[in-house]
Amino acid sequence: MAIYKDTHDSLMLEELHLYGSQRLGIIKENHLLAKYVNIFPPSSPLKINTPNLPYLPSIPKSISIGGPVLLPTYPTLPSVQYYFGKKHYELTDWLGNVRVVINDKKTPMGTDSSDMTYAAQVLEVNDYYPFGSPLYGRRWSAGYRYGFGKHEKDNEISGEGNHLSFGDYGYSTRLARRWNVDPKAHIMAGWSPYVATANNPIIMVDPNGQLPWPIHVRSFISTPTTGAGLFRGDGRGPSLSTARDVTSRVRTSFVVDPAKGIITTPSTASDPTVFYGGFIGGTYIPPVVKRGKPTASITNVKFSQGSVAFDFSHSGKDPITPQWATPALDVHASLSITEDLENGILNVSGSFTGDKFPSTEAFITDQSGKTKLFLGAKMETGGITDLYGDNKEKLFNVNMQIQIDKSGNFIGVKEGDKTYSVEEWNKKITEDTNK
Repeated sequence: MAIYKDTHDSLMLEELHLYGSQRLGIIKENHLLAKYVNIFPPSSPLKINTPNLPYLPSIPKSISIGGPVLLPTYPTLPSVQYYFGKKHYELTDWLGNVRVVINDKKTPMGTDSSDMTYAAQVLEVNDYYPFGSPLYGRRWSAGYRYGFGKHEKDNEISGEGNHLSFGDYGYSTRLARRWNVDPKAHIMAGWSPYVATANNPIIMVDPNGQLPWPIHVRSFISTPTTGAGLFRGDGRGPSLSTARDVTSRVRTSFVVDPAKGIITTPSTASDPTVFYGGFIGGTYIPPVVKRGKPTASITNVKFSQGSVAFDFSHSGKDPITPQWATPALDVHASLSITEDLENGILNVSGSFTGDKFPSTEAFITDQSGKTKLFLGAKMETGGITDLYGDNKEKLFNVNMQIQIDKSGNFIGVKEGDKTYSVEEWNKKITEDTNK
């Protein structure tokens, strides 16, 4: 939480970490906390009388403390002052990688005082190769201590950003390998004990070698067209594919690691909204293609041993029509995930609510990055008029025990007293959704 520097005559507060639900940045304080003074110089040592103890006759009658004895004297507090530029904020991507560092100084842009805008003062910019090595020519550094995966850099080992602390096991961003054995190597026999992020750093994070679980939530229009045929739909049913041709109006992904107590910041995006062009009110409007700017959030996060509960939501609208004509879609979820690795079980429970239009699906991925299981899916039953207001219509509930092997791969699902293979479960969800 803080870094102090103790010299022979003073105590300094050098850094103080800023935290919300996770680290937000650092305050570069360099603040004098105390100066030391010599109150017992050698010329007049402190003399302490000792008690008369007959059973210890050899103890001296008094003890003199020789040499300097230093005690802190605290500086006089000045009047309230605020120094801009000491707060350094880290801006991260969906995996938690520190991409930009700014401070609390703002630079005015323009000369119109009635409509003044400001620009942040950028201190550091980082681009990374997939496994975390700094991208040559695409970065400049101001010495911020944290980087890829929000981990602290150990620059003295192999240069700027080439080695990370990664907790206590160390990680080489150039070799994409840890320096010490994975703490879960004994249950992941199919993997190298020095591998990180399951060799999939684009969607996985590896804060401490535990088992993370990627989750995807997507909203899509099942019909090929919508809006009286003027807009392109997604033209699909429930899908576990993440290929580019499987489109969605809003798609969000994040990674959950119950053992470490980490949920990554959700990454959300929209595939392009396509307006084919046509006459509206007697006026011809030409074709338009635009990409929306959806939002997503994870709140009310509560961790306990091997378990996490949280609320999720995402929202987005097409970027072509006005808000009054086509309001934003909304999806909400309350989920609880518990790992029982000794017994090979991952419990997932909760519920999804939101608008009846468009369709909604959610799925979770195992450690191989290849096997996926539906948490649930709901086909749309309404239309654009059902988008008005932040609706909380029931979409689907989740109550499943996922069976996992020692490598963290999915091998089956138990719901109630019924057990399904991975294929049977996904087929069941697909068929129930399409009924």
